[in-house]
Amino acid sequence: MPTSIQVESRLFPARVASETKAQLDKPFAIPRVLQPPRRFFSTGTTWGKPFVRAYSPTLEAYGITEKEMLDFIDELNIKKRGNLAWNYVTIVGTTVKVAGHADPTQITKAVGHIINVAGKLGALSSACGPKANKVAYLRKANRELFGPKGLRVRIVTAMELRERLGMPQNANLALPIEDQRMTSVPTRAEIVQGKRAEIPMSQRQISALDGRVAETKLVLETADGWRSETNHRRKWARKGISNFHSSSEISTGTQRNKVIQLRDRALAQPTETEKQKGLNAARRADSELTMANRNRWLLIEEVPLV
Repeated sequence: MPTSIQVESRLFPARVASETKAQLDKPFAIPRVLQPPRRFFSTGTTWGKPFVRAYSPTLEAYGITEKEMLDFIDELNIKKRGNLAWNYVTIVGTTVKVAGHADPTQITKAVGHIINVAGKLGALSSACGPKANKVAYLRKANRELFGPKGLRVRIVTAMELRERLGMPQNANLALPIEDQRMTSVPTRAEIVQGKRAEIPMSQRQISALDGRVAETKLVLETADGWRSETNHRRKWARKGISNFHSSSEISTGTQRNKVIQLRDRALAQPTETEKQKGLNAARRADSELTMANRNRWLLIEEVPLV
């Protein structure tokens, strides 16, 4: 019977872990939320997109619980914003009522104000920008959480993900519109009321990886999950991130619904020529797939042997 050792980390409470080596046969991959690129009207900079909240049961063998993984993702999403956390989903001239609360257009009046976001890995200087905060946070996470378990976490591009998974460089990173699982997309009005597609945008991306990654469980935060924050500034930051997720589902879901209508009309055409012409039009209109093929991913994998 293996002995046990005490694992200390400033990120999570110390706990007992077995010396028996776990094995992550497939990497755990988490996509960013899909959203057309936008810029802060106050700074001219693009905002960082949050990663979806997800967990893999394979991490249990490493002693990483679902709560710990979600806490890590939530904190990374806040760090990605740096001092611009309140501006996370500022959409100029747009107000969208989603899941019981207003789009943060209504709460980001103080555009350009500095927010000092303190995290579980220790406070970073309020002068740090999003990239500096993100890089520092990932380094600490690798040093204090993942590294001691023989794992590492990194952010990879679409091209790097394809290479890591042994996929062709032109492989789609989301289910193609021809896939018949792409059905039952709600209307915009239904999405605003909280209804979601049977295959949400994040699942559309993960399903395209075709068994090359570890089992993935998507975990949606409740509409008012941000209320649990006691720090006032972090509460507003988390509310903004939550709204970003919801507004992205609305924009991508609405667009996908139009594309599926094009697809279904094409499949109903009497001749193969007309059918292919219609399908090509649907593919060209599939901006969700276009964004997915350029997306970035959070990758957790075993540290390669040197």
